Amino acid sequence: MVHVLLLILKIIGILLLVLLGLVLAVLLCVLFVPVRYRIQGSRHGKLQASGQVSWLLHAVSFRARYQKEELDLRLKLFGITLWPRKKKEKKKERKEPEKEDGREVLLSDPVPAPDTVDSFELPPSGQQVSPEPAPGFFHRIFIRIRRFFTGFLEKVQKIKFSILGICDKLRDIKNTAGSLLSWFQDESNQKNIRFLADCLKQVFKHIFPKKGTLRLVFGFEDPSSTGQVLAWVSPFYPLYGRVLTLQPVFDRAVLEGEGDVKGRIRLFTLLRIGFRIRRNREVWSMLKKLRQ
Repeated sequence: MVHVLLLILKIIGILLLVLLGLVLAVLLCVLFVPVRYRIQGSRHGKLQASGQVSWLLHAVSFRARYQKEELDLRLKLFGITLWPRKKKEKKKERKEPEKEDGREVLLSDPVPAPDTVDSFELPPSGQQVSPEPAPGFFHRIFIRIRRFFTGFLEKVQKIKFSILGICDKLRDIKNTAGSLLSWFQDESNQKNIRFLADCLKQVFKHIFPKKGTLRLVFGFEDPSSTGQVLAWVSPFYPLYGRVLTLQPVFDRAVLEGEGDVKGRIRLFTLLRIGFRIRRNREVWSMLKKLRQ
């Protein structure tokens, strides 16, 4: 009896270990197996683009394609299309017409209702309806003058309230600008801002495409606008320089290009960066003060 009980406990323990191993394997896959993506596109007159996201050797994949002004989306699990599902066309049932006195009458056709004439009551005989007396000339002038002054006073009140509201808003903006300036001048806040900027830079560096080429030809009617765009994006060249090639055009307005880029996103890396932010108490105290 004891031997049987020990055998049952052994089988239960093996099953629990197998189940625990499966849960641990799934957790490790979710944390360390990256989500891979690929984006392709071109624009030479008409836009054509496609994108694909896959995980665990294409066990789960999602594809989006935009071509000829049509968008096609597909979600697959182990090669089986989960969405969109094909819908079966249902045959429309037709109502058979009923025959009445040798004529066919459709059930769906509404039967026209007879026209009705609104009834009205006439005054009893012998009584005459006396018309209301029209207001006099001076009375009409008085009513118009009163309406004019009433509308004028209402407009003055609206202008007064609008001016007071604008003054209150300007006062609030001044107070907010002063508090923000003192907040930015604090050394501890500057240190926390640099820390958050560094974490955000790591996130963008991780999710940005690692392989591929992207060529963009752009230009505006005003050449100075093209130069301003180049000046704005030039500080971020270390992030996109390996993938993106910008080709400015200063003599016409144009926006063309093509590209094929690949990248991956690992959940463990994002959680690690988030844990760094969560562990920094100075950052959280700064954010709480900023909300207040």
